Parts: sequence; structure tokens; C-alpha cells
Amino acid sequence: MCEQPRVKVLVDAIGNRTSEQMVGLSLHSQYLLGRNGHLLQTRTRMVFQARRRGADRWIAVYSHQHGLLPSTRIAEGCRFGRTRTDDVGAIATELLFDHPLAEGKTYLLEYTFTFDESGPPMTGDGRAFRIPVHQFLLDIRFHPEAVPTRCYRVWRPDGRTPLQDRTPLRLSPYNSIHFLDFGIDTGYHGMRWEWD
Repeated sequence: MCEQPRVKVLVDAIGNRTSEQMVGLSLHSQYLLGRNGHLLQTRTRMVFQARRRGADRWIAVYSHQHGLLPSTRIAEGCRFGRTRTDDVGAIATELLFDHPLAEGKTYLLEYTFTFDESGPPMTGDGRAFRIPVHQFLLDIRFHPEAVPTRCYRVWRPDGRTPLQDRTPLRLSPYNSIHFLDFGIDTGYHGMRWEWD
């Protein structure tokens, strides 16, 4: 499992009983950066499948690179339940489904975190997976006045191992970059970029 110890404390405070109840079918994360390279918004769309009857929530976790907490949270297809934060920018929040799932049934939800424009430039972001996911799409959109010079796909198996560059990535003419992968195992999967 790729959780940093401080994130695990937040998840455990809510009650981490969801990960063994569901399979992640699809996860799409989109990050929007502002003109100074700071993070404006993260938007996540997830599709789950229940492994057994009764799954009715997911715990969403985000840890900002510079320790900022979201200024706004929006949920679609679910509602927010208990939330825990720490003093270094990690948030864990329940996403409550509208009904418990029967075994084998799927559930679609979206949630968005927005951030004030006061944060410093970001140099990378991604997702730490507590459960395997069949499909993962990571999409980073840069402001036209803050386009990085180099981008790399990065990975690490757990919260203690340093990030490893896996592949250079090419920025599109539309100031965005993405990767799509299948059969994502637990661990951290993301991108980093350089501004020089």
C-alpha cells in the first residue's frame, strides 16, 4: 500500500473498511494549473464495482504538494460525509453513495477540490492507489503562460520509496499532458515536470 503514514492516520480516523469491498474499474483525475503554475483544481471521476453486498462509501484522499487544503469541495453522484485534515495539507473525506450496492453492481461518482490562487508553483502530482484499478487516466492542464519545459511519468511502490522517472511525456499543443494505463496496481502513479 502506498499511503504515507500521516495519510493512513486520517483514513483510519474515518474508518477504512471500504477498500476490500470494492474494485476500481476506472479512475480519471484531471488537474488544472493557473498562470503561476499553482494548482487551481483537481477533478476526479471514479467507477467502482462492489465485491460484496453493502458497499456504500469511498474515502477520497488528497495531499497537496505545498501543504494547502482545498478551499471548496464539490461532490456529484455522492455526498460528503466525515472529513479529516492534518496541518501539512492532507485531506481524507468520505464519499457517501446514495444506496448500498449489491454484489457486482457498479457506482459512478465525481468530486472536485478547488484551491486558492495563492499557492506556489507545482512540480508534480498523481494518485496513490489503495486498491488496484483497471483503468487510470491522468490529465494535467497548464495555463498558456505557465507551460513546463519537460514532463515525466513517475512511480513508486510505497510512501517510503523515492519517486522513479519511468517515461518522458510530450506536452500537447493545447498545453496539456496525459497518460492512460491499464491494470494499475497499488502504489503511486503520477507525473512531474520542470519549469526551467
